[in-house]
Amino acid sequence: MTLLAKYNSIDAMKMFMAFCVVGIHVNHFTNDHLTDWVVRLFFTAVPFFFVASGFLLENKILRAQANEELTILKSSAKKNLRIYLLWILLYFPIALYDALTNSLVWYMDIARYLRGVILIGETKLSWPLWFLLALVVAVYIIYWLRKRSVSHEKIFLIGICLMLAGHFISVLKDARVPVISTLCKTEMLVYGTRNGIFTGLALVSSGILIRKHLEKIAGGLHWGVPLLCVGLGLILLEWPFGSFFLGVALFLITLSFRLPDHGIFKRLRTDSMLVYLMHMFVIVLLYFVLSEICSIDMKSNSVYLMLPIVFFLTWGIAAGIDFLR
Repeated sequence: MTLLAKYNSIDAMKMFMAFCVVGIHVNHFTNDHLTDWVVRLFFTAVPFFFVASGFLLENKILRAQANEELTILKSSAKKNLRIYLLWILLYFPIALYDALTNSLVWYMDIARYLRGVILIGETKLSWPLWFLLALVVAVYIIYWLRKRSVSHEKIFLIGICLMLAGHFISVLKDARVPVISTLCKTEMLVYGTRNGIFTGLALVSSGILIRKHLEKIAGGLHWGVPLLCVGLGLILLEWPFGSFFLGVALFLITLSFRLPDHGIFKRLRTDSMLVYLMHMFVIVLLYFVLSEICSIDMKSNSVYLMLPIVFFLTWGIAAGIDFLR
């Protein structure tokens, strides 16, 4: 089994996926919008990040000494939890400003903020952070199951079942049967289904299985192309789980490309995550601060203009932070 320390193609693809996430969020702040097809394709970015996280986590486990799996899983979850709490703290001024300017009473603001931090993974305009909390939850679940000797294949099946359950909770919230509708609406209000239980577990365990059986997969194209067709078909038909199949497919296809070592890939690895986590600050700066100061209606600009502006401005800031570190 070939045990590589890094996969340059994954690092390169992560930056493109960060661009997709920026596109999804910029789309909320412009008067014109991306086409539905583009938005659906962009939504494959977070599934890709989940799969990549699982793959690289398993790769680290395989490269470590024997019997270190549980230690690495627990350490990874704790590290991502620290990162999540740090970025929650960095986004706190935006949440505080919202609390001071909205019409809610103070205890409702506190309750809403705590729900966002503990259960949802996002507060006011900290939309990207839900991925980090979901990743923490998914890895902790995998740690708990592996500690009880549950195989990776069974964990994947559990994740798929939970993903299906999450879909039905989302659908049945509008059911005509009052009891079912109330239960599902309560579940979505309290916790939601976009999290480590109903979303992250299936995707992270997919990445782990891909790494575990990498040699059998034979490069990724043999599985990636058919799954890509399935994902595109589901999106075309507007059926659920298209993003799941596309995220896994694009990851497998990415694996089939072996890019030669270069210093740029290390920068892309760091910068892509910084772009993902901090681009909402740039959006706030452009659409709220500068618009107010300069009396410019930023929303009147085309999304196809603002997307590259926000992306490259954020990337420039990220590169500067990476350089100073």
